[in-house]
Amino acid sequence: MQVDYGEGALTLVPGTANAPRYKRPRLFVATLRYSRRSFRRVVWKSSQQVWAQLHEQAFRYFGGCPQYVVLDNLKEGVLKPDLYEPELNPVYGATLAHYGVVADPARVRDPNRKGTVEHAIGHTQATALKGKRFESIEAQNEFLEHWECNWAAKRIHGTERRQVQAMFEEERAHLKALPLLGMQYFSQESRTVCDDSCVRVAHSSCAARPAAIGSKVLVRIFERRIEILDLQGALLRTHTKTERAGTVVLPMEERVFNPSRETRLILRQARQIGQHASRLCELMFAAEGRVGQRKLWGIVGLTKRYPAQCINAACAQALEQGVYSYKRAQALSERLFADAMAAMDDGAKHEANHAASHGVNSGTQAHTHTTVLGAKLAQQHALIRQADEYADLFTHAAMAASAAVAKAMDGNSGGHAMNMTQMESALRGLRLSGMLQTLSTRAMQAQTSQEPFLETFAALLQDELDRRRSRLMDRRYKRSGLDERATLADLDWRFNPKLPRSACFELQTLNFITEEANALIVGKPGTGKSHVAKALAYQATLQGYDVRYLKADAEFAGYALEGSQERVQLLKDWVQSDLLIVDDLFLARRVTNEAAEALQAIVHQRYKLRRAIVVTSNRVVQDWGKYLGDVTMASTILDRLMYRCTMLKFEGKSYRLKEAAARIAINAEPS
Repeated sequence: MQVDYGEGALTLVPGTANAPRYKRPRLFVATLRYSRRSFRRVVWKSSQQVWAQLHEQAFRYFGGCPQYVVLDNLKEGVLKPDLYEPELNPVYGATLAHYGVVADPARVRDPNRKGTVEHAIGHTQATALKGKRFESIEAQNEFLEHWECNWAAKRIHGTERRQVQAMFEEERAHLKALPLLGMQYFSQESRTVCDDSCVRVAHSSCAARPAAIGSKVLVRIFERRIEILDLQGALLRTHTKTERAGTVVLPMEERVFNPSRETRLILRQARQIGQHASRLCELMFAAEGRVGQRKLWGIVGLTKRYPAQCINAACAQALEQGVYSYKRAQALSERLFADAMAAMDDGAKHEANHAASHGVNSGTQAHTHTTVLGAKLAQQHALIRQADEYADLFTHAAMAASAAVAKAMDGNSGGHAMNMTQMESALRGLRLSGMLQTLSTRAMQAQTSQEPFLETFAALLQDELDRRRSRLMDRRYKRSGLDERATLADLDWRFNPKLPRSACFELQTLNFITEEANALIVGKPGTGKSHVAKALAYQATLQGYDVRYLKADAEFAGYALEGSQERVQLLKDWVQSDLLIVDDLFLARRVTNEAAEALQAIVHQRYKLRRAIVVTSNRVVQDWGKYLGDVTMASTILDRLMYRCTMLKFEGKSYRLKEAAARIAINAEPS
């Protein structure tokens, strides 16, 4: 099928009936290549979704889907034209994928590649629409459909010398069946994962893990759900679309509780307000994590409307009442401020009454009044008062806030220093397991040697850092799939002097990972290829790289047994790691079609992402096409793998035979 836009007939613009104005809408034409049967629709405006909806209407009009669609490189369909890897509009690409149709964009500035639809547009304009005007776009669409069914489809095509409808009946049997459900349209946006591990969508926060904090993700907003994808299009999370703004969709087990730089900034500003404001913000962060930072910003932002003393006093009351929320702090601050204003007004009235009762000289009062009113204000307004009155207001508010703080302090004056059990509980709550394990030891050490506090605290911090590094390395090692912690020092290089020792130690520097290069190790069985590969993988985990180690036969056999969704997750895991080790490739000689396709996808995607691969194999590269069952596929894999690649050939004696001979000799010794 070929598709394109043209111009329709003159049509009355909606809303201009009183002063008629006619304009040509856009004419969409989709033509089947064999029969020349066409679908025509006119629209006022085109967009990514309208373009996709017109394709869907065409598929349902024809009663089936073609194998592929040839289109021009218009922005509604193709975001970035390219002869080999064009970048499609995401909505359009998802629509074609839903119907199982492949897009085949024409060459740039070469419309003859889709001459069938170009001729269909010209034929429609010159025959059906020539000289016509329509009062609505619906009327023009109705006319075009009637013209297609009663004239264009029944005509004898000039080139084929056959009726278009008869050829369409033959072609209809080859169209693919339509899916039961139509396309669910969406809008796609790019978002950055915030430091609370969420993305902001429609004034709400949605969990984005496993996407890293600070990374870019794609957000697809459907009518009733939201999908979060990585930049390669793999689905990460799905959420139900929230109705109320400000909703946070984040499970408690995924909330981030360690403070970020933004958290420290908020808490520092809260400390400037006062002790109770700082304490309230700390408790709210401990309860909600980084998701609650917006509420903390709200409390800190109250300083733009109320004095710091009022806010601190309000936070003290909120702590006393056990209500830790921004709205409560705001309401209390507003009430304290209003009370201070009312108290100031009452004080002013009391002073005036007191002066009147003591018979103050009226001339003096008049002089004072004249002096106050005579001061030239920058702006004249009934609500603007003199500076002295504002000074009295804030002085009174400060006194009221100080009294509230003193009252709160008196109520909490029965506190005492934390004992060892409470400190351990606090460390456990803060997830400082390294400091928790060594707290008692460090405390005894400090008492015995009378160490300064800073030295003891520095030692505790170092314990926490060491434990976190150790746990992080253990997690990397466990995630890598390695079964041993091999090193190059464990290899007996003297047994096989022909091995490329210097090249192996050069690879252990891991410069090839930063240089976005690969390594291919081939040779006889038992010569140490797998040991070197495992040593490189283990060294990479120690250096902080994300590593995946695959026993090729076992992993690919398991991959073939998985479902489609599990396969996508496996491929994503193998493609996105910093270093991928594929060990003993083609050990079983012939691999399955699923394994061959997976290997090609891995190599191709990692080549595009410029990420390193280390492959070991007993088979020479010249025979890979035979083991894959496809010489072209083997050439494609080797072409990408050998680009910027270090190739090592292992020759010599087998380490396994050496170890077997040693065991036999031990067993043969007389007892």
